[in-house]
Amino acid sequence: YSVEKGDTATLRPIIASAGITAILPTSKHYVWVASNEGVRLYKDSSPTTLFKDIQHVTWLYEDNQQTLWVCTRNNGLFQCSYQHILAHYTNDQTDFNSLIDNDVRCITQDKAGNYWIGLYGGLCRLEPRSGIIHRYEYDPRAEHSLSTFAVLALTTDMQGTVWIGTYFGSIMLINPQYAPYTYIGAFGRDGHRLSNPIVTCACADNKRNLWIGTNGGGLNYYDRTTGKMSYYRLNAEDPQYAIKAMW
Repeated sequence: YSVEKGDTATLRPIIASAGITAILPTSKHYVWVASNEGVRLYKDSSPTTLFKDIQHVTWLYEDNQQTLWVCTRNNGLFQCSYQHILAHYTNDQTDFNSLIDNDVRCITQDKAGNYWIGLYGGLCRLEPRSGIIHRYEYDPRAEHSLSTFAVLALTTDMQGTVWIGTYFGSIMLINPQYAPYTYIGAFGRDGHRLSNPIVTCACADNKRNLWIGTNGGGLNYYDRTTGKMSYYRLNAEDPQYAIKAMW
């Protein structure tokens, strides 16, 4: 459905397709839709390209070169043009230069053009020129490691910092050019912590601040200038809804 600007009451049906799991508008006229039918490109609400073999989609992402990346629950990561599947990245237990597993939840591109891939089993970085895949896994013995095993959300801000939302490990940030991980946890006093350790989505705005969706803690807003966290909740006492997506 769509809602016209200025109209808060009218939902206009656009696409009749069962089981929609992700949408990605790429311009005024084009939108990618992942559903039980596969991944399809619509132009002005009319169906065009269809990748029917790509199923169980968790996330759609368009990079700086207008290439589509499709994350799936059981079948790895697809790189697609407007007409063709360009590459398919999966786990190969005999090849360390492959994804950690096939349960891909999210992806983002950093300022150097590399791709950070969030998986249920950890984090990968793909260098497109060389094809090399670096793995980052949870290691409780390491000083600089992921805070938990599963990465559910990724976003890159205007400064080039990659924000890593995890399952029960709160959120971490890393600037690939300068420093190791910095950790923002869910424990401590209000204004200096997340409201919930399960981060389901994240979105950086044009002021370098971060909006963080959680699974049961409502919406968090992190001010980079002050280092303070604000909370958007129904109220302070009741359990909060899960935030599933932001744009």
